[in-house]
Amino acid sequence: MEQYFIKEDIKRIDVMDQRWYEIQEGEKKHFFPGVTTYLEAFPKGFGFRNWLKATGYNSEILFERAGAFGAQFHSFIEKTLHGEKVKFVEHETDIKLWERYLIWCEFWKELNQKGKVVYDPTMIEYMVYDLGNRCAGTVDFLPTVGNKTVIMDWKSGNWVEDEAEMQLSAYWDMTEKLYSIEIQEGWICHFPEKKPNKKGYKIKIITPEQKEVNASDFRHVQAVWHRANPNAKPKFLQYPMEIDLQYIQENEIIKREATSENLNS
Repeated sequence: MEQYFIKEDIKRIDVMDQRWYEIQEGEKKHFFPGVTTYLEAFPKGFGFRNWLKATGYNSEILFERAGAFGAQFHSFIEKTLHGEKVKFVEHETDIKLWERYLIWCEFWKELNQKGKVVYDPTMIEYMVYDLGNRCAGTVDFLPTVGNKTVIMDWKSGNWVEDEAEMQLSAYWDMTEKLYSIEIQEGWICHFPEKKPNKKGYKIKIITPEQKEVNASDFRHVQAVWHRANPNAKPKFLQYPMEIDLQYIQENEIIKREATSENLNS
């Protein structure tokens, strides 16, 4: 899925590669790879390679489906935490997605029964970045559970590999730096299709000590990514919102603007 921004005043659609983030610093504009983009340089392991062999040409289709599923799963949770009503709509809502969301609801109910959960609505699906480290990302949730500030990441895939810990740890570092707060724990909240236990979900807790190791490993992975992609730039397109025959004759239809002096600065 691509990110796109409608500029109604100038009748233009700006489309940008979702693997990159646009950061505005005063009058300067930076484009940084997302944390998950950097983590593409991390080995996926033996199990993943076997899965690719087994799925063959279908692997790309399955990736896209998993991505769409995960995006919708996150959307349901985000709406719920914002106090909105989430509805099952026949022929539009996947029953497997709905079942997975209901398991998250059970998690939320149990979490609140164990202790008071407090959160700022602006800390749901919020963006973080690090100018010095040329990195950005989107954090799922930052509540206070009992007396601890906890950074959470929702996972709906069938497995969670080591890069999930590095991803959360990078978000943890950027959140503390941007918001001048101290986080006590990181939670990787896993809601896979195949239930790992009777509850249907599993929580992996990351301590501050583990976070430091993971964040250090992430920076090494970043270095490998930059070595493999020394001149990387985001794909950036501009589309017109209104077309007629005269426009086609007189204008550039698709404008490619993958340029900025600050792309890797």
